[in-house]
Amino acid sequence: MPALAEFQPLFTESIDTIRARIDANVNAGLDPTDVRFQDTIPGSFFWDHTQTFAMEAEFLWDFASTELVASFFLPFSWGIYLDYWGELLDVARKAPVKASGVVEFTNPSAAPVIVGPGSQVGALAPDEESEPLTYVVTVGGTVAPAATVAMAVEAFDPGSLFNVGANSVTLVLSGLGALTVNNPAPMTGGEDEELDEPYKARLLLEFSAQRGGGTQADYVAEALAFPSVGHAVVQPVWDGAGTVRVIITDPNNDPLSGTVVAALQAQMDPLPANGLGTAPINSTVTVATAAFTNIAVAATISYEAGYSEDGAGGTEPLADALLAAVTEYVDSLEPGEDVQRNRVISALIEVRGVYDVTALTLNTGGGDVAVAPLEVPTLSPAPVFS
Repeated sequence: MPALAEFQPLFTESIDTIRARIDANVNAGLDPTDVRFQDTIPGSFFWDHTQTFAMEAEFLWDFASTELVASFFLPFSWGIYLDYWGELLDVARKAPVKASGVVEFTNPSAAPVIVGPGSQVGALAPDEESEPLTYVVTVGGTVAPAATVAMAVEAFDPGSLFNVGANSVTLVLSGLGALTVNNPAPMTGGEDEELDEPYKARLLLEFSAQRGGGTQADYVAEALAFPSVGHAVVQPVWDGAGTVRVIITDPNNDPLSGTVVAALQAQMDPLPANGLGTAPINSTVTVATAAFTNIAVAATISYEAGYSEDGAGGTEPLADALLAAVTEYVDSLEPGEDVQRNRVISALIEVRGVYDVTALTLNTGGGDVAVAPLEVPTLSPAPVFS
């Protein structure tokens, strides 16, 4: 996708041309012998007191000729300008979402303890210097002596940071007597605000694909707009006439939870072919997510002078770059998209310092790897290079 750095300015002004105009204008029509004539050489009083203005003028010209103009074109737009495009196209940026889950309060004392709605518990933040991650009880209750009671909680703030693992919420932040707390299952569902690139991709879909009446692009756009969904593949007529399967994964192209799948199913087609959801009447829509299928990569690599896999003999090590190159390719594949041997070789060849790649295998075979529609490839185990 085009980057702002590739955008050609409509007009270019350098500080030298701006400086030349300032110097010319201040002495316009004056004879050098005139007492009003200003010395404009660098370091003079006039030059020192106008150079800051010249620098600021260069910045303003650059902004007006490049960044401001680029914001008018969707492929080059960013930040708040994308949100303006979203308002125009009626495609909102996905808002951040709070994580939620269940905690268990245990009462070791001899008296009941009331846990009111709004009571707070917490988990240690990844950064030891930060405040604990706070969760709020949504529906309170009473914990009898020697009893354990489960209660629903949600994160105090939205964001993926609050998606902590099981047995992480162990801090009682409100005054709840002797109660202890723990979460037997992970906290899930927290999401950050949608980043520019996936948001831009959804906006461009409004222009780049045929829309209306239940096209494939309609299904993709609706799925990508749903919370937690980052990728969507549509299979038309997958189980006979009038059937559509929408396969979804998260922004990292990982499988999604059954909760997300069921929620999108209810939105699109809660009762097959009855038109009670957003899907067209007489269309039976099935929402599914993909499961991982492991891809093992092994290859023999020849290196240019000064490079090696492990940095032996003072050479530049390429192990991390090789892993990143293969991972980037495999992770870019949509559910059901085959892993191509030549594409893996190409990804490795592109690494600076690699001379040649031979004897590459995928899952011990010498050809491509076919991926089923409900599978998404993942790199596992780690590649082996020799």
